[in-house]
Amino acid sequence: MYNKLRNTSIKLKMTIIAMIALIGFSSIVFSNYSFFQDTTASLEEIQQVDLVLVQMANDLQVGLVDVNRLFEAAMVEDDKDTLEEALLLAKQQRQMLDQLDELKPSLRIQAGDLLAAFEDYVESTRRYTSDVIDDLYRSDEMYVAVAPTIAKRQAYENLLRRFSSDINASFEATMDSIRGEAEVVTQEQFVFGAMLVALVLGAYIWLFMVVNSAMTDVIEVSGEISDGNLDVDIGEANSTEVKKLFAALTIMRDRLKQQNNDAETRSRRQEQLTHLNEALRGELTLNQVLDAMLTSLAGMLNSLVGAVYLCEGDELVMRASYAYSHRKGDRSRLQMGESLVGQAAVEQKVFVVRDLPLDYSPIASGLGESTPREVLVVPLVFNDHLLGVMELMTFQGFSSDDVEFISRAAEGMAIALNSSISRVQLAEALERSKQQAEALEQQQEELRATNEELEEQAAILRSSEESLQQQQEELRVMNEELEERNRLLDRQKDEIEKNNSALEVSRKELQEKARQLEMSGRYKTEFLSTMSHELRTPLNSILILSQGLMENKKTNLDEKQVEHARVINSSGRDLLMLINDILDLSKVEEGKLEIVAESMPLAELASKLRGQFEAQAESKQIGFNVNIDAQLPDSIQVDEHRLSQILRNFISNALKFTHKGQVEVQIGIPQQPIATVSGVLQAEESIEFKVIDSGIGIPQDKLDLIFEAFQQVDGTISRKYGGTGLGLTISRKLAEIMGGVVQVRSEGKNRGSEFSLYLPRTFGDGQAEAAPAIEAPTPAQSLAEDLAPSRAQPERSSQQNAPQLSNAILIVEDDANFSGVLKNLAEEFGFSAFCAHSVKDALSFLSQNRPGSIILDLGLPDAPGERLLQQIKDDPQTKDIPVHVISGKLNVSPSSIEGAEEFIAKPFGRDRLDQLFNDISSELSGLSSNRVLVIEDDVVQQEQLQRSFAEQNVVCVMAENGKDAIKQLKQEVFGAIILDLELPDSDGFKLAETLSHCTNGNTPIIIYTARDLDKRQDAQLRKYAKRIVLKTDKSISRLLNETTLFLHWLQGSDKPSHGNEPEDPSTVNLNDVEGKRLLLVDDDIRNLYSLSAVLEESGFEIATAGTGTEAIEMLDQEPRFDLVLMDVMMPEMDGLEAMRHIRSDPRHKNLPIIALTAKAMKDDRARCIEAGANDYLSKPVDTNKLKAIVKMWLGQA
Repeated sequence: MYNKLRNTSIKLKMTIIAMIALIGFSSIVFSNYSFFQDTTASLEEIQQVDLVLVQMANDLQVGLVDVNRLFEAAMVEDDKDTLEEALLLAKQQRQMLDQLDELKPSLRIQAGDLLAAFEDYVESTRRYTSDVIDDLYRSDEMYVAVAPTIAKRQAYENLLRRFSSDINASFEATMDSIRGEAEVVTQEQFVFGAMLVALVLGAYIWLFMVVNSAMTDVIEVSGEISDGNLDVDIGEANSTEVKKLFAALTIMRDRLKQQNNDAETRSRRQEQLTHLNEALRGELTLNQVLDAMLTSLAGMLNSLVGAVYLCEGDELVMRASYAYSHRKGDRSRLQMGESLVGQAAVEQKVFVVRDLPLDYSPIASGLGESTPREVLVVPLVFNDHLLGVMELMTFQGFSSDDVEFISRAAEGMAIALNSSISRVQLAEALERSKQQAEALEQQQEELRATNEELEEQAAILRSSEESLQQQQEELRVMNEELEERNRLLDRQKDEIEKNNSALEVSRKELQEKARQLEMSGRYKTEFLSTMSHELRTPLNSILILSQGLMENKKTNLDEKQVEHARVINSSGRDLLMLINDILDLSKVEEGKLEIVAESMPLAELASKLRGQFEAQAESKQIGFNVNIDAQLPDSIQVDEHRLSQILRNFISNALKFTHKGQVEVQIGIPQQPIATVSGVLQAEESIEFKVIDSGIGIPQDKLDLIFEAFQQVDGTISRKYGGTGLGLTISRKLAEIMGGVVQVRSEGKNRGSEFSLYLPRTFGDGQAEAAPAIEAPTPAQSLAEDLAPSRAQPERSSQQNAPQLSNAILIVEDDANFSGVLKNLAEEFGFSAFCAHSVKDALSFLSQNRPGSIILDLGLPDAPGERLLQQIKDDPQTKDIPVHVISGKLNVSPSSIEGAEEFIAKPFGRDRLDQLFNDISSELSGLSSNRVLVIEDDVVQQEQLQRSFAEQNVVCVMAENGKDAIKQLKQEVFGAIILDLELPDSDGFKLAETLSHCTNGNTPIIIYTARDLDKRQDAQLRKYAKRIVLKTDKSISRLLNETTLFLHWLQGSDKPSHGNEPEDPSTVNLNDVEGKRLLLVDDDIRNLYSLSAVLEESGFEIATAGTGTEAIEMLDQEPRFDLVLMDVMMPEMDGLEAMRHIRSDPRHKNLPIIALTAKAMKDDRARCIEAGANDYLSKPVDTNKLKAIVKMWLGQA
């Protein structure tokens, strides 16, 4: 009865007591009932508002960590997709912040502050991340730029922590309020019970104990939850009302506990993903990558068995496994769509298979095996390309969290797998190339041995010719053996050709990779081109106008103003030297700088240095000395220009940074061997140049910095000394190219400095590979290559049949480096060049070929050069070949070199070499001035042309097709080429282009055709042909006139450049240019002003245009201009396009056009001439040269 009454509701208990206590206890029952109703409502409000706010505060903190992580990942990976993912997550956080004031209006102000701080942080971080991805910051600017973003993130974190703290404090205050109300109700019950103690003392005590016990449990549980103890046991209640209260507390505890578990799971998965990426990082092999993937995932997902299938064509092949037991019937090679693995590969989606059958592949150990519970199949996809499929098995099963984790990890594993596969493919390709090269070399050696054996057999056959009748049977047998050997040789040849084809494929693959590597060099070249233009354009105006002011033709300037103009002009030329230094640095870095080694007397070098710098030293009142060690030889072998450039840099710096004391140059012998990039220089084989000053010195931490491009000891904007920091950089690189090294030493600030240059005394030892004795090109691949000299044939019994190579030069020089330089220059002048390094090599070459000219060095290793010269002049077959003698010998007797065209004493400069090749060009042109190559397949036309030209004493050499024409050009030089477009074996347009390229444009081509040409064909032919003559009844006469015109020009040694050929400027009457109208086209107003001023002083009338379009409009409206000066780089329409448009108008077909450009690149002249220019000038424009060229072309027009 007691227990039954105890388990009744509080309401019933109060009713019983009320019945006992009458009216007094009725009020107590009502009071207690109201209290419990209020308490329940308060807890429900806590559940619906406060608990949700606590959860949202926790989600906001976790979300901030995720947003920040994604921003950092986007910056590290330079991935804009990751940035977009971060912004999407930030948008979700912003929506959550918008809900705060809806849940609790009292939080509207605080929620607004949070939202503003969060948006400020997200926007700042987005801008910084985008700038980092776009690579807008240097490394030293990134830390400065990120500081505001970090501050805004910290401000938002502080507000968020404060908000979370306020929510928790509000929650605890609510719970304290509930506890306080409970205590008040208890006290009231005690007061009212005391009044009725006489009547209901026993009942009241019993009721109080029951209610007090329940409330105490509620208070204790609420306190534990508010203190963070989410594992507290709430227990059971005896009454219905208390049970509801306990149920609400239970729900609140479980939700808070679930939120904490979710946060821990996300953190653990992120850490596992980081560990997996670390395991796959580095230069791993394919097997190492696969093993790392399986091992890492097995531990993270509690997977006991796993395998990875790689995609190989249309199949999936198992390449790695983890704890996998191979059983009979296992399928390690699957087709696409076959089994779960194949289907996952086709659909490229993750599969999870549960409730596996008992006969599925078991998970085995040493003691037994059992069927797995679940299988997880994951495709590995990189850039929508399937790389493979991973399969994992487990006893425990894969949760949705596991599936989500493996889906995120699959992308990183695919990236690592793709990188490993790429490395494997590259290594295999290189290995295949190496094996093919080795196989080809072995087969070539076998072929060489076979050839030698065949030659021995041929010798036996020749010796047996005297007894041919007696040994006829033996000869037949030997012939049969020889035929068998020939068949074997043919088979071997076929095999070699196949190997050559395979090697050619590999070579093309390697060339493609090399072409991709060369792309970066093109960007650099384009930058230097643009930089040169942007600097030379304003510099052009400075030099032209300052020169005009210096000349002071109107005598309206005083001496000071003229001096100012001289300073401006000098400064402009210094700036031009700086531009050249930058281009020099580019050439050095690209390996395109040529070194010309010559004998240089040291005394002459010292004299030049004194003459250059003594005056400057005296102006600063400091000493300047140049000392030479007496033990050194009188001269050394070195590139004098580059050595002087290095020493000028050293001495200029020393004088610039020295204010008192002296600067000393010491030329001596090093005290010990010197280490260089190419090896070690021994002291007795090298020379030391030291520049010692007593100037400001160099701090120890700046000694290496000064040799970096554009770096200086003081690089601040307030620095005291000027300069770009290029001089020492170029000096060091030049020293390395010449086989030497540059060193610097300084004891510190204001202690002076010492720059040392170490070079070999004789340049060339180990500096470059020697050129082959007789160089020959590879077999011909096209008509253009057929012009290259053929390989030397076996020695002939007679020299009568030696081919005539009129366009070839034989260079006889024992120095491989210098002969290589001469060969390169000869090819630049359009000649074919061959090198011989001894008398024996030269005679061997001359026995088989007839070059057009010979360059002979007298100092040859096997015999004196004078003896070779005498043999050449004594041989009737070679006596007419011009020989140019060069030598470093002293006191050469004229009688010893009798018969030579000229004698050039070493050392000599580039200008002298240019003059030499110009002389050779004149010699060969004179030989060809009465010979014409006619390419015509019509026999009647051939005979008619021969008769017509014979009347003018012109020799016609006939070729019926393109191949014969190439053969003729290979053997001799012609004054002109007449080409018919209709040939049996060649396209006339392509053949014209080939002939022009093969002759370097030096031989005029005249098109003689009956075909009607449209404008496009006519323009295409005029790129390569000087004249186009259509076949008519009277065309022979015009063809004869045009051809003899070029032949007479050839005899006069004056070449045309484009269209109308200019006259010599010396023959132009300067009075004829008065009143001539010139159109000057340039987008730079400074150039328009300066060039107009110069030309107007000479009497020209000048009209200007700012763009190519404007120039064309002016020519259309007023076509009577005598000459056009056209800038190449302009907006809207550039100069090249404008010139093409002008040439398309028949009215301006003969209008002289001179192109102006500041790009100064190698192929600019060819591009301008092709576009229609008659001549070309580079900026800054030399005014005297400009006026001379203008007058020259006006004289022709």
